[in-house]
Amino acid sequence: MNTARVESPTAPLTTPGTAPLFLTAAPWCHLVEHLQRLSTLERPCLYIPNPGNAGDALIAAATWQLFDALALPVRIGRRQDIREGDVVLLGGGGNLVPLYSDMARILEACLTIGVRETVLLPHTVRGHEALLGRLDERFHLYCRDAPSVVHVRQAAPRARAYQAPDLAQGLSPSALLARQPRGVAQRIKALLHWAWIHRLGRQLRWHAGSAALHPDAQGLLTVWRSDEEARTARGMVHHDLSTLYRSDFLDRLEVECVAGRFLSVIARAKEVRTDRLHVAIGAQLMGRRAILKDNVYGKNFAVVRAYPELAPHIELLEEPPPFGS
Repeated sequence: MNTARVESPTAPLTTPGTAPLFLTAAPWCHLVEHLQRLSTLERPCLYIPNPGNAGDALIAAATWQLFDALALPVRIGRRQDIREGDVVLLGGGGNLVPLYSDMARILEACLTIGVRETVLLPHTVRGHEALLGRLDERFHLYCRDAPSVVHVRQAAPRARAYQAPDLAQGLSPSALLARQPRGVAQRIKALLHWAWIHRLGRQLRWHAGSAALHPDAQGLLTVWRSDEEARTARGMVHHDLSTLYRSDFLDRLEVECVAGRFLSVIARAKEVRTDRLHVAIGAQLMGRRAILKDNVYGKNFAVVRAYPELAPHIELLEEPPPFGS
């Protein structure tokens, strides 16, 4: 059954200073022009978000801001909703690496079904050489770091590779926070919506877990990875802000509520120490200093080093290589 639904852009926010950075910053220029061309198509593009954690919600919230700014209508769906002749937009993130297979399966479906065009929004790309080698000129892969561009151009010589920053780096926090439920009526409506999409329990656990995270007496918030991407010792799950929430992010209200709370937790701190890329990006967006360690395959440092002008508050903390590497 086709479950995709059409989402029209929302009315643009007119509050001064709320424009997303990717509308004016040069590094996103090619991507913006590309999506502007797609806005003239007869039928909406199919947008398939990147499933993941609360940090991925920040990317998804920025993606919706970009669609709104460009007046790009999309129908949101899953891999099963791809139809022949579709233009497919794949959510940005770090899902096209050997640790994960979601985006690889979607690209495989695009090849099998025969889409008109596929656009991978800014991503880290490693491995998956056999799949990449089958991609042709219909596939436009936007990479958020230089090593990813090199890898794609070598492994996917027929596809089109570009570099553009992670979309979360261009998000407008004020525009996002302006869309958060306010007052009793809006909050009740939001809770009913959560119940309707069968995620009320998940939302309540997210609120409880994130409410328990506070900086220390000096204003320092520490967030360490608790998964396989940790470069050295893993942190504890209940202290890992990003992993406290996981979803396919097919619902925009869910995306914006999770991303808004994600930023609100980070805003409690004066400084953040983390090996979570989007915790550091969130600190940057909120004007907080961040000390960032790398992850196991170098994603964090590669993304920040690609566009240092977008990360003036992020300091990279070099560490010795893991034991046995």
